[in-house]
Amino acid sequence: MAKPKFDTFHTGRPGLRKILGDLEAAIMEAVWRRGPGARITVRDIVDDLKATRGSAYTTVMTVMGILTQKELLRVEKGGGAHSYQAAVSRAEFADLVVGKIVRELLADFTGPALAHFAQAIANGSSPVGVAKWLERIQAQRKAES
Repeated sequence: MAKPKFDTFHTGRPGLRKILGDLEAAIMEAVWRRGPGARITVRDIVDDLKATRGSAYTTVMTVMGILTQKELLRVEKGGGAHSYQAAVSRAEFADLVVGKIVRELLADFTGPALAHFAQAIANGSSPVGVAKWLERIQAQRKAES
């Protein structure tokens, strides 16, 4: 699996926009909607985004190049148009983002981070929900060892 590169986190933005720019997020959402392994062109994305934003072909091409550098997209060069595909799934990207943020929070703010995690679990989850999360944590630990 690719290791996407990201260094920003914007708490006030929704969803992917916490990590990616507006157009980057829109492009990745369009790529992921097409399904795993789908190959797409810049023209495909421009057409997909036409209804919601009027991004120029060259702008989309530039941003898809940036997403390739960030290892979110893979490019296959050949013939006329390059084709792109997602380097990671949406779920894999979310897992990588959350993992990096949690590790950095724990490294720099161990006590407050743990206190807030515990409070969020205690206040926001049903006992069944907590059990499922504990199972997921145990599975994650097994996978890492």
